[in-house]
Amino acid sequence: MVRFGSSGWRVPLTYGSAIAAAAASSAVLITILFLSLSKIEYSLPRFGFFAIREFHIAIRDVTHLRDMT
Repeated sequence: MVRFGSSGWRVPLTYGSAIAAAAASSAVLITILFLSLSKIEYSLPRFGFFAIREFHIAIRDVTHLRDMT
């Protein structure tokens, strides 16, 4: 058993190792997800998302012209 702090909490070694394993696996998972999102964001223009953005800008301009007339 391991003591933590001055209050003398005793944490079994299995709990400590389970917490450490969970923290390590969470860090690996977060890193993998972050890198995959970066890849997706990088490839968005190839899938026509710039065209969608331009379409939204064109719609905004048309509605602005309609409001002006």
